[in-house]
Amino acid sequence: MWDEAGTKLAKAGVNNKVNTSMLKADISVEAQRQNPSSVLEIYRYFTRLRNQYPALAEGVLSKHPTYNDVNEAYPSIAAWYLTSTSQKVLVIHNFGTDIVKMKLTDDLSKPLGLLGKASVDNSAGLLYLNGNSSVIFEQ
Repeated sequence: MWDEAGTKLAKAGVNNKVNTSMLKADISVEAQRQNPSSVLEIYRYFTRLRNQYPALAEGVLSKHPTYNDVNEAYPSIAAWYLTSTSQKVLVIHNFGTDIVKMKLTDDLSKPLGLLGKASVDNSAGLLYLNGNSSVIFEQ
């Protein structure tokens, strides 16, 4: 049971890095299993993907040539490839809150995972990635 001393300790340890209103006893594993958007269920979803696709588990990281840390036009986007001996995947995160329209020459026809919302116009090579969303494509 989460008691007052535990709450005080947790609040002292997080140093304003998390929303301390979340430090409640009623946030149980059972409650998180009922909520597909919970931290537990998101973690379980990406763990299953990692176990299923070798590149996510053991791939070598390389920057995307367009959407990377030097592209000032898309500061909220982080994109990279993970390559293993048997597979290559493209991972894209939108850390911003707005939808981003991205022109890509990568193969967008084989999505492997999605957190949030995204849509693809394959004929135009466009990805629309909502804010705080992530998508993984097999290449």
